[in-house]
Amino acid sequence: MTSNKRKLKLLLAFNRIRLKNMPILMKLSLIMVVVFLLMAILSYVTFTIFLNDKKSSTLTVIKQSNLQTLEKVDDYIKDIENITKLPLTIKDKDLSYLTEMDEFNASGNESFALQKMNLQMFNDLFSYKDQIHSVFVYNLHGVGDYKIKGGLYKNFNPINEQWFKDSISNAGKPLIISSFKLPFISDNASKSDYVFSIARGISNLKSNKIVGIMTVNTSVDFLSNICKHMVITPNQRIIIEDNIGNVIYDTKEENVSQKLDDSIRNINWDSQKPNNLNVNGQNLLASTEYSTVTGWRIINLVPTNELYKDINKLKNLTVAITIIIILITTLLMFLISNQIASPIKKLVTLLNVIEKGDFNVKIKLSRKDEIGNLAKSFNSMTRKVKNLIDEVYLDKIKQTELELHMLQNQINPHFLYNTLESISMMATINDDEKTSEMASALGTILRYGIDQKNVHVFVKEEINNLENYIMLQKCRFQNMYNITTRVDEAILDNKIIKLILQPVVENAIYHGMQNTRSGGKIDVLGYEKNSILVFEVIDNGAGMEAEKLLSLNEYINELNDSFKSIGLRNVNKRIKLNYGNNYGIKIFSTLGLGTRVEIKLPI
Repeated sequence: MTSNKRKLKLLLAFNRIRLKNMPILMKLSLIMVVVFLLMAILSYVTFTIFLNDKKSSTLTVIKQSNLQTLEKVDDYIKDIENITKLPLTIKDKDLSYLTEMDEFNASGNESFALQKMNLQMFNDLFSYKDQIHSVFVYNLHGVGDYKIKGGLYKNFNPINEQWFKDSISNAGKPLIISSFKLPFISDNASKSDYVFSIARGISNLKSNKIVGIMTVNTSVDFLSNICKHMVITPNQRIIIEDNIGNVIYDTKEENVSQKLDDSIRNINWDSQKPNNLNVNGQNLLASTEYSTVTGWRIINLVPTNELYKDINKLKNLTVAITIIIILITTLLMFLISNQIASPIKKLVTLLNVIEKGDFNVKIKLSRKDEIGNLAKSFNSMTRKVKNLIDEVYLDKIKQTELELHMLQNQINPHFLYNTLESISMMATINDDEKTSEMASALGTILRYGIDQKNVHVFVKEEINNLENYIMLQKCRFQNMYNITTRVDEAILDNKIIKLILQPVVENAIYHGMQNTRSGGKIDVLGYEKNSILVFEVIDNGAGMEAEKLLSLNEYINELNDSFKSIGLRNVNKRIKLNYGNNYGIKIFSTLGLGTRVEIKLPI
């Protein structure tokens, strides 16, 4: 037991750790799934309760409807049974009707007096119950008189019918005859001629013998009109059967007077619970009531798909609304999680940039929530760290400048200037103009580079220094390379830090043209583009492959130490220190086609 508890605790702790380390989006998704499951369970429970309540209330209504209908039918049957006593009460003082009936039974000839009395009796019956379809009076040989409402009747002798025999042997008691089609009626073809009957033997009071049979027929339309009030769904089926399974009435008229389908008749109708049937693939809710007066049973069959139609509509609506809620919630979840996760991802990315040494980063978020406060703190931190680094770095620069100044003092540049001037004068005296020109150019270059007063110079000064350097290189390599400068006059009066172009041209000569012995060409371009000063140094030298080019660009940006040359790297670093990371050097090259070095400076 203790071991199981320990395992459970370990499992819970492990799940807490997993939940804690989950991404925010996954946590929100998990919460959403749990909420949706709870919604689904709640909807299912509510739907089930509502469905059971609907079923219960419907069964109550159907049961009451069944009882009321049976009560109406029972009352009607009792009234008809009483009506069949009428021959015993007509002229009961002199019993002339029964005497005439007795003679009619013996002779088979109906007297005028009997016809008159029958007509009077028939009229009384029709006026008493307008639902009566027809009335027949037979003698024991099946010959009789009749009256049919609105129709004519051809001779029909029922002497061989079982109900006729049962009526004679029933000793004057009423007999209910199940629905049958009354033959030979020339009536309106659209009107139903199915009837159910009450038959009673006519007894002679003197001899106490049965002298005739009287039947009172009622159209099944009477039952149809009663059952119409029971209908609650379009395809509801209502059946009335007798005690031996004959269909007295059915909303499906083709079943009237037929035997009830065994799939319905063999149901355990004594069960207190409602029956669920499947007839011809249709699910039905069945309810029944039994009459002790007639022995008839009323069966009410309601299609469940129609009964629960409104509930199913509600279910479908609920499902549709749930799907819409899920979609909207999912969308909101992604939007919210994105608002949370996206700034955090930006912070992580910027932290990686800072880790590489670039502190000129800033996250822009116009929010005042916790994420906004985090971004604000992040920006403040990077600013302070950058300031601290700048302070330390500037201290190192100052220290380097001091050491350089000390070195310059040791070299004594004035001595170098004077010596180069002396060499130039001696060359002139000896008619060596080329040597004089070279010494003068070298002195100018030296003075330009060591002068500490002017760190920033005009573009035209930088170009002039470059021209002196080019002249020296042409002398040295005896015009092996053709170096040209093309700088727009519009930018000549802009100021830049000095010694930007000469190291780049020097790099093109010593590296780009390393294996070139003739036909070498170097172009130096200068122009303004989108408020930026752009200088390009283009050579037609050996060029380089893409992998080496990528590595070289990373090297000048201090991302690797794959090269030993420091000229381009120092120039790029000085530009970025002075103007920021948006400016500097970028190299473009194609193997065998040459190299282009692009320098960007602010105006």
